[in-house]
Amino acid sequence: LKTDIMTSPALVPDLPLPCNGSPALCNLPVTSVLFPGVHNAMSSEADGFQAPNNLLGLEDALDAGIRAIQLDSCDCGGSLGLQMCHGECYFLGFIALGHRDPRTTFANIKAFLDDNPREVIVIDLQVSDGTLDALYYDVLDTIPGFTDMMYQHPRRRDPWPTLGTLIDSNQRILFFQHNGNNCRIEGGCPPGIMGTFQHMFDTPWDLDEEGLLDYDGSCTKNRGLITAQFMLSNHFADNGLFPSLDISRNVNQLSVLRDRHEYCREKLEKEANVILVDFWSIGGVIKYAKEENERRAGVAFGANITEAVVTPQRTTLSPTFRPSVAPSMVLSELPSERPSRSPSALPSEIPRSAVTSSASPSKETQGRSVGAASGPVISAASAQNAVTSSAEYGSARWAAGLMITFAACAHLL
Repeated sequence: LKTDIMTSPALVPDLPLPCNGSPALCNLPVTSVLFPGVHNAMSSEADGFQAPNNLLGLEDALDAGIRAIQLDSCDCGGSLGLQMCHGECYFLGFIALGHRDPRTTFANIKAFLDDNPREVIVIDLQVSDGTLDALYYDVLDTIPGFTDMMYQHPRRRDPWPTLGTLIDSNQRILFFQHNGNNCRIEGGCPPGIMGTFQHMFDTPWDLDEEGLLDYDGSCTKNRGLITAQFMLSNHFADNGLFPSLDISRNVNQLSVLRDRHEYCREKLEKEANVILVDFWSIGGVIKYAKEENERRAGVAFGANITEAVVTPQRTTLSPTFRPSVAPSMVLSELPSERPSRSPSALPSEIPRSAVTSSASPSKETQGRSVGAASGPVISAASAQNAVTSSAEYGSARWAAGLMITFAACAHLL
């Protein structure tokens, strides 16, 4: 009898439902939440890109805890047409740089959200070649339920809803775009797509390592309105030509993330909402976002709220384009096998989009120097501890760079 009483459903209190992994975040306005993010998420070694920005693909990133995804759309011409690529699919018209099928990319994002109904994500699309309308009407609008999940903010200055409100209404995709249509005019953008720099301001995006670690220079407003309610922190650097795994090992350290964003918070009087990194599986961006969100929730409500442990699930995972040989890294706690499910009710072809290119903006940096962090690399979390061979990766990058350079010289001659 005692056992029956203690296990009666009426006497067992319901655990609070989580929002992005924690019940403490549900009552926070979305403009107070930090979303750990991936720069050029379509560009990964796993997806066959040359000089990639990441080792692992965006599906693995979502599983590990990444909640902001920056993607690039482009028109590759010919039979390829609309693709997810970094500006162009081929260098000099014949050297493949890498691309991903947009239908598969967004169908897999939708599958993740279906499998994890208490998660909200941010998507920021950099549009090349005037591809926004084609992406929306020929891809997003054909994936069942995708556009229904896109939240449309009514007016720029209006308060944003809480994370819990977005989840309860199942509007769990915050979809932004830049370099494409003018979302400031009525009907300028497809429904559910918002202008990135209408609602966000960002920090400089084209820094080397020294520039990024010069906090006074890298913690400056770059693009966007000064009154924007979201802050996007570009926390990545390159070696002047390609994304750098070695640089990312340094700048992605938990200590560097803490130090830089504390400095940015004090200088800009705004807390970051999206932090974009290269090589997300190296370093501490996911762990930093978790501890920072706990701090913000505690400040907002005056006490720490006990968290439920929530592990994201995914059953539809496999993009159509994957290398036959696994890359030289292991993500220790991600599923080793992924059952593939083809997205249903999708068109077989995507029409080519009209070509209207737009230029990238510039940025300024200045201020005092902050020395590069030293010491061992701090792992982001057990769910994203990637073990990779730096020598193998460096050799592949060197070979790709040599090939591109040789081809450019041959073309000029």
